[in-house]
Amino acid sequence: ADKIRYYFSPFVSEFGLSALEGASKEGQVIVKEGLFGVHVEVRGPAGTQRKILFPIYSGMSYVSGFYSGFTPKLLSDRAL
Repeated sequence: ADKIRYYFSPFVSEFGLSALEGASKEGQVIVKEGLFGVHVEVRGPAGTQRKILFPIYSGMSYVSGFYSGFTPKLLSDRAL
């Protein structure tokens, strides 16, 4: 009998978390790392205290963000 050679599971992005204000050009910064996950921070431009903290752990179904100084913005290809 033929064996399965590969399994394909497409990723469908339902929505994205963003902010109305611009962020720093340094990108994402890992501020905490553990065996099962990381805390990733997106910071505002120099001279501001803005940040978004994304705690991301193994097995999470959904990602959440803790906004400080940023205005949340949800993105989706579907109507919200």
